[in-house]
Amino acid sequence: APQGPRANVAQASSVQLGTPQTWRAALRSPNWQRRILAIEALARLGDLDGMLAATRDRHPVVRRSACEALGPYHGRDKARATVVLASLVHDSDRGVREAAALALGWMRVRSARAIQALLEASHDGFARVRTQAAISLGELRGTSLDRAIVARLSELVRESNVFVRDAATQSLAWTLRDAPSSARQLVLLLRAT
Repeated sequence: APQGPRANVAQASSVQLGTPQTWRAALRSPNWQRRILAIEALARLGDLDGMLAATRDRHPVVRRSACEALGPYHGRDKARATVVLASLVHDSDRGVREAAALALGWMRVRSARAIQALLEASHDGFARVRTQAAISLGELRGTSLDRAIVARLSELVRESNVFVRDAATQSLAWTLRDAPSSARQLVLLLRAT
């Protein structure tokens, strides 16, 4: 049988979820596991305000959970969630930065702010953050910033870390498939190396 916060979530899903106000109050619990349970309930209820509040938690595991809950959010005001996630790619905790980069791609809000945040995250000192940034840049292709995306991904395909390199290669393939006009730029970039 599952233990810890996941067991609590399983128990919560078998009963009525309650109101967003109840779960927002639970975000103030001194127990970080209870706060994670609250985030998961708020996500099921589609309560964007509650999930956004959790991104400011003092505990990095709670902030990470909030990012993970925001990724699949497809309700109204996704742009507001994107702004918060874009700021979290600069969080002091690398797990939060990784989750924020993943969530930005998952949300697929193709805004300049999201893409710029991911371009910045692709320079992170932690390889898993760079990997998620590369994947998410591929998800946000199809904008006027494709040239910047292609330029950064073409740098990342030469990265020493195999996971970053593979993620960049896949994202670059998606971007070039959808924007063949960028292929010439890539050939020129690769020739310059």
